[in-house]
Amino acid sequence: MYSKMNSSMINYFICAFTLSFCSYGALGSEKTGSSPERHICDDEERQSFPNTCGVMDRSIQEPNDLLKEMTEWGINVGYIDNTTTFLGVDTKYKVHPVGDNGFTYEGDRTDVLPIVSQHGLFQTCFESYMKNWVKLAAETTGGYATCINIGDNAIDEIFNTVFLNMEKSVDEFARKIRANPKFSNGFNAIAFSQGNPVIRGYIIKYNDPPVKNFISVDGVIAGVSALPHCDPFNVNSTFPVDSSHATSLRSKRSLESKPHIQNDGLKKHICMLFAEIASALSYTTFMQKHVFPANYFVDRHPSMKKDFLKYSVQAKISNEGSHFNETYIANFLSVDKYVWVMGLLDKTVIPREGEHWGEVDSHDFNKILPMKETNWFTSDSFGLRTAYNEGKFTFRTHPGSHIKIPPAEYISLIEEFFLSTSTYYNQ
Repeated sequence: MYSKMNSSMINYFICAFTLSFCSYGALGSEKTGSSPERHICDDEERQSFPNTCGVMDRSIQEPNDLLKEMTEWGINVGYIDNTTTFLGVDTKYKVHPVGDNGFTYEGDRTDVLPIVSQHGLFQTCFESYMKNWVKLAAETTGGYATCINIGDNAIDEIFNTVFLNMEKSVDEFARKIRANPKFSNGFNAIAFSQGNPVIRGYIIKYNDPPVKNFISVDGVIAGVSALPHCDPFNVNSTFPVDSSHATSLRSKRSLESKPHIQNDGLKKHICMLFAEIASALSYTTFMQKHVFPANYFVDRHPSMKKDFLKYSVQAKISNEGSHFNETYIANFLSVDKYVWVMGLLDKTVIPREGEHWGEVDSHDFNKILPMKETNWFTSDSFGLRTAYNEGKFTFRTHPGSHIKIPPAEYISLIEEFFLSTSTYYNQ
């Protein structure tokens, strides 16, 4: 099942957990304040959320095994990319590393805006995958580029992609941005997968210093309506779903029909946590507070509407239901340019059209609504329609699967949208 996992990735995580053989500095020892003590469930929470609490327990009791499992499973289902090659990619500028974190680079140009990158689920700024993308961005502009790490080290950062919710992640991102004088005049942002709601959340809540231009690569900007390759009762098999079967997991909702799974090992598998996310349990205070992917799970079934509007962070940041914040609209519209990039073979974000602001039709679950037919657009609840009408949106595709954008296309996007005259200082 995990044949795709290469030796370098395996060695990386051996290093991450065998500290006697690797220096802690290689993992990143900078203290960010974003790695709180892991939540320990009480008896009532364990009864209501057995799978989530089981995985939380493992993050404390057996982090080595859980991290290995997250990594292997993440590669297998497409959350983690370990296949993109950066060899032979032509770039214009030479850059040098800044500091000792390994994921900040800078060239000699001071007339271009710095670039901030944000990674997705099960990933970390400290891994070579993100370092390569950051370096490539700096080499393309000749300026400053970095990844914002939301964790004290690689281990904590990976766990934080699951157990530090969207709002806390956004707050920590904002703290790091405001602490870096490089960003005082604004910056350009590029995000992959789950990194997109962090950037979007920063924009609507803060945007000071401002994001000038934002490139979203395979982003869960509109949430997800199902989860990929995850049969909750057989974690050794893939569960094929794509955009035309966006509600396939509805039939697999274990917690609605079988609240107590007897196989304790299976119950604590990361796949079982995802089964709990893709259920009615997602719209509870507990899940929204403790599980980042639950924050952007969107179930448009009419029976779920009330709880979605009441509990969901995705509903909150979209000004849906009783949630309404004028600042979200003003800040969303303050960005100069949004570039929404969709992977044509993406089977990880469901529906993939969500990367272009489409979503599942609540009246016909076999139909995907394009952006202009969604309630977000027609109601203009957070400025989506206004931003589109003002020409702030560009829609692009790439030929790959999830987060497997070809480096040459990545470079082209940065050149087109981050190196236009409007992105220069003093213009």
